[in-house]
Amino acid sequence: MLLSEAHISKDAIVRNLHFLRDAGGNRPTICVVKANAYGHGMIETATVLAPHTEWFAVAQIQEAVELRDAGIQHPILVFAPPLARYAELYRLHSITAVVSDLAHFELLLPRTDYHLHIDTGMHRTGLYPEQRSSIQRAMAAHPELNYTGLMTHFATADDGDPSYFNMQLDRFEPIVDAIGAGVMVHAANSAAILMQTEGRFDAIRPGISLFGIDPAPTQRPGLTPALTWTSFLNQVKPIRKGERVSYGGRWTAPHDGYYGVVPVGYHDGLMRPLSGSISLLLPDRAVPQIGTITMDACMVWLGDQPEPIGTPVTIYDADAVQLRAWADQLSTISYELLCAIGPRVNRIWK
Repeated sequence: MLLSEAHISKDAIVRNLHFLRDAGGNRPTICVVKANAYGHGMIETATVLAPHTEWFAVAQIQEAVELRDAGIQHPILVFAPPLARYAELYRLHSITAVVSDLAHFELLLPRTDYHLHIDTGMHRTGLYPEQRSSIQRAMAAHPELNYTGLMTHFATADDGDPSYFNMQLDRFEPIVDAIGAGVMVHAANSAAILMQTEGRFDAIRPGISLFGIDPAPTQRPGLTPALTWTSFLNQVKPIRKGERVSYGGRWTAPHDGYYGVVPVGYHDGLMRPLSGSISLLLPDRAVPQIGTITMDACMVWLGDQPEPIGTPVTIYDADAVQLRAWADQLSTISYELLCAIGPRVNRIWK
């Protein structure tokens, strides 16, 4: 084996998609596989999902071209604002652009498909609803472009208070009535699919939930985490009481015993701020991680029981609860931890 491996379940991802489709009222799906499919592997994920979805979406045009080069023939939507230097790629590879500024009408090439992005309150990219007249004039002035979709993005669909979600919906629906006829309207991300009853329109856009991570505070049984991250002990050493481990000497051996070295560090995605506060799994027990997590390795306390070199170590055990707990420690979300799993971690699909 390589120094660490992420084992990813094809069946779990497909089951999650069907669960989400059911939750979304059996609408067509736009599977979001941006950021290397949230750390799981974009090409492999798209290949697995291709027989089960209608569309894919990515963040950057380069990701879309990678999918085309890998043989993915589905429609692909690129969320990021288009740039003039990449305008030819949309038409060359039959990729759908997202128009989120009036200037984008001028830089896209004739016969390019596009979806309009309306910013109803996310305040990231998108045109404001108040620009409707200007949007309609720009659309009429560019009949050489193919208007095929209308979208927005919900900022707080996972919030227990639905008021901001409802405000966004109220701002979007008049735009749908005015310019949504005859095109695909979509808005519902993972949280909206699972936690809201409105805003699903013509298609849903699952992202993190495809990989079994629930954006809600608690994990629902219908979602199955797809990824298990494993490594092994590549060194086992004795240590005397009072000796210190790793940078800064922040952990001291409480008595004579043994520690193990795991060849996984913060370059691989095991975040340094977790140092000394987590446990990793051996086949028959959990062991505390000790000392500062380094770039390429971390250490675990074995106590009085040395283990053979090569003993498997599990970092993530397809456990959304553990992942969420680590994310809470870091004041972040599970998405970031999965996206942080680095390129040295070999993805193995099964």
